[in-house]
Amino acid sequence: MFLTESESQALESIAKEIEAGVDIFHLQTSCNINSKTLFNSELAYTFAAILMAKKGNIDEAIALLNRASTCPFSQSLSVYLGENRTLTRKAKAFSTTVPYDVWVQSPFYKRFKMGTISSLVEGLPSPPSSLESRPLTVIDIGPGNGVLLRELLERLHARHSFGKLHLVLIEQSQAMLDAAIEHLRLNALFDVTFTRIQSFVETLDALALSKFVEHGAVWFTLASASIHHMPKAQKIETASKIRMISPVLAISEFQGNHDLTEADSPELICSVVSFYGYFIQDILRTPETPERIRECIEGLPLSEALTIIGNSRYSRVDYHTTQDQWEEILFKAGYSSVIAKVTVHSDERPVTYTLLAE
Repeated sequence: MFLTESESQALESIAKEIEAGVDIFHLQTSCNINSKTLFNSELAYTFAAILMAKKGNIDEAIALLNRASTCPFSQSLSVYLGENRTLTRKAKAFSTTVPYDVWVQSPFYKRFKMGTISSLVEGLPSPPSSLESRPLTVIDIGPGNGVLLRELLERLHARHSFGKLHLVLIEQSQAMLDAAIEHLRLNALFDVTFTRIQSFVETLDALALSKFVEHGAVWFTLASASIHHMPKAQKIETASKIRMISPVLAISEFQGNHDLTEADSPELICSVVSFYGYFIQDILRTPETPERIRECIEGLPLSEALTIIGNSRYSRVDYHTTQDQWEEILFKAGYSSVIAKVTVHSDERPVTYTLLAE
């Protein structure tokens, strides 16, 4: 999401009033006036609420959020602040599989998964030849629960009829790594073996990575919604290391603007509210119990949003970026060809996309 100049100016005037210490009545009046400039009038209240919460004014923040009554992000944040009295996130990401298990049932995730698989099946090159005793190797960075990877490989198997397959799974969460391997062992329709690496991919050097792929010829590396947790410079460095061991890097990501924007800026806060509000609204549509839905919201979208808006740029943890910025990153990492494809649209704008880099 990118704000117009007039929208940024309207929100900056609200930020100046907060810095000046105006009372809640005058702040609400300012939000009401400036909201008329915004494409979504409720953003003024949510923007002001986040800045107030960062100052420790929790009750005033909740009052402002309650003015944004139709915004799923604002209402989720209001409940969270009422219970925790802080913008600091409480949930540890992926400590259990529940948030992910709920999210993958959402209508948006199903569209994301379908678009990713279709794009990669059509775009990936044929697998390299491999000796029968040395299986073909695929690397997956952040395999989640293994469902997307399995469905992608089954579609590729139907097209290319490969034999043995060795999967190198890189995942920092023990719970998610266990879930992915169990799912693939029980459900894969092809002969598969595993190397499991519990680590953040950026902490592995090129030599360590090369040792993990000695089983056979590497076909491609998949990173589906899994390497947005590092800023631009680190993305370039990590993609460069992957290029040394894998001929193709397949990325599937969400369109966001959370990397290069400044902390507390109207652009960053409104991008986070819009981006994660879309996810929260979709999670609310899942056929799950209220308790599991709440655990999902607080463990995934709200947790990530709080980390982004509550920290300086180099401590945000999540750095969703735009498609064109990812293309620049991959070319700087040394890839000579990058093919991009939008996989999900919303209101005529791209929401998710794939990139195939060689």
